[in-house]
Amino acid sequence: MAELNALAAVLAVVRFKKTLGFYADTEDERHSVYRIDVGEIYNRYGDGDTEHEPCAEGAL
Repeated sequence: MAELNALAAVLAVVRFKKTLGFYADTEDERHSVYRIDVGEIYNRYGDGDTEHEPCAEGAL
């Protein structure tokens, strides 16, 4: 459970830094879901489109 909490914290910090402009935010993702069974992160984007492929491995 600790590793999932750590992942959630890291994703929150990255998202916060994107809102500050520290990191580029070209896709404007608004919500991320990590699936434990397949090890993939799925994103929902600000353009209203909810059907996107999972992030590349290692990309946040």
